[in-house]
Amino acid sequence: MNQILMMLWQYLHDVTIILYYCKILPNVIFVDPKPILDIFSHLIAITYVDHDKLHLIADPPPSAGERSSLIDFGLFKENFLTIIGKEIFNKDFQPSHMITLLKHLHIIAKVENRKEGDYFFPCALPSYDKLNPAPAEIQPLLIAWEIKNSGTTNLAIPQGLFPLTIVHLLEREDVDFSPVGKDYYRYNDAMSLRIYKEYTIDIINCYTHIEIRFYDCKDFCPRICKLVTDAIKKSSKDLNVNDNHIFAFKCSMDEQCYCIVKEDKSSTRCTQCRSHCKVLEGDDDSYKCWFSNLQLLNPGAETSEGPPAKRHRMQPTGLLDTGNLIDVLDVLDDHEYSGVEYYDLGLRLGLHSRTLNVIKEDNKGNVRSCLRECLAAWLEQRDSVMRR
Repeated sequence: MNQILMMLWQYLHDVTIILYYCKILPNVIFVDPKPILDIFSHLIAITYVDHDKLHLIADPPPSAGERSSLIDFGLFKENFLTIIGKEIFNKDFQPSHMITLLKHLHIIAKVENRKEGDYFFPCALPSYDKLNPAPAEIQPLLIAWEIKNSGTTNLAIPQGLFPLTIVHLLEREDVDFSPVGKDYYRYNDAMSLRIYKEYTIDIINCYTHIEIRFYDCKDFCPRICKLVTDAIKKSSKDLNVNDNHIFAFKCSMDEQCYCIVKEDKSSTRCTQCRSHCKVLEGDDDSYKCWFSNLQLLNPGAETSEGPPAKRHRMQPTGLLDTGNLIDVLDVLDDHEYSGVEYYDLGLRLGLHSRTLNVIKEDNKGNVRSCLRECLAAWLEQRDSVMRR
């Protein structure tokens, strides 16, 4: 009977009559989305409501430090939900359940070792008022959806795509916040992120497109392109929109024009110019650096675990090594492998139970870390891997 009820509830969820997330909250059914929306609205309202009005949305009002953490850094702790949701939470629906739901929907991201808070909510941040000059050595890469209407071509992005993309990026272990300072962004529509602990990228919501800026090594551009587009693909799926995004550059001849990258990644077409700018066909690698090393991302080609300085070549035998760990993880992410069954995967790869038990014990409750260590042991050819 329970199985039949769960199937019924799932059907009602699919047709949007109720909200039911059986994988994470099997005992909670939302017949009205208002409680969830109230939490969102209160979290955002706290960032702009006058101090003497805070008691209307929070009981007791948050401290100055808690409010500053949310406004300046987008960070809050779980007990913050308690003061803004007293009328919502009860013994059956606790703040911890709400945190689980928000993480599942990729609305917030869990962060580590931050005194300002444990969870990041990008929508609570203010908008940027001024951008730093864009780099010239590496032209900013634009990602958008192409909209054709009455003979004209415009660019657009789905509403809500940007914060989802930022959260998906921060859920990766090789992505973190950048330092705080005037050279970095932390806004609801512009974010600076640290990649592989060494490089920083700026991701900017220009509302017609998402702009990626990078100021360092050109050899690393293709990898950044894949990193961000993978997050955009996941965000598109969350929003239930087609993932038919395009790449483009701003046209140097006409500020109303865009140079859209063709599928071959080696030529472009302009949306306005009569004579198409051939930005990917000349000697100027400030454009084509984004796509010049795409072979690095293909199976059987040279791959990297991190920045170019740490790149590993495959062994002459064609076998993978630990330098390919991040690439293996990327492939599994592309195929939406959760890693929950890492133990069985390890056995099939030739790892012994004692090895997997040690991994399980050393990474209690962290499936991602268990999967990573399992794959690392496989790449190190431990146990009976070479007999498989």
